[in-house]
Amino acid sequence: MEQWWERNKDVARGNYTQAEVEDFTGCVPLLLDMCVVDRKIDLRVQTMMSVWDEAASFVSKMKYNVVPEAWEAYIPLLEF
Repeated sequence: MEQWWERNKDVARGNYTQAEVEDFTGCVPLLLDMCVVDRKIDLRVQTMMSVWDEAASFVSKMKYNVVPEAWEAYIPLLEF
């Protein structure tokens, strides 16, 4: 990621910190590249919305297929 930030010094982060951007994009440079719009980071681009949709779909499928007691044991791990 260090190289990505060095190469994109002039990209505005808006209200996001570097750590927040990296957390949100999973430190995937290609994904982060897709979030740069007009030299500003926009974490609401279609690509990120697609990632969120896929994640939500995965969670729904897992919740449906897992024994409720097991799901309840897993949920605290997801809370920050």
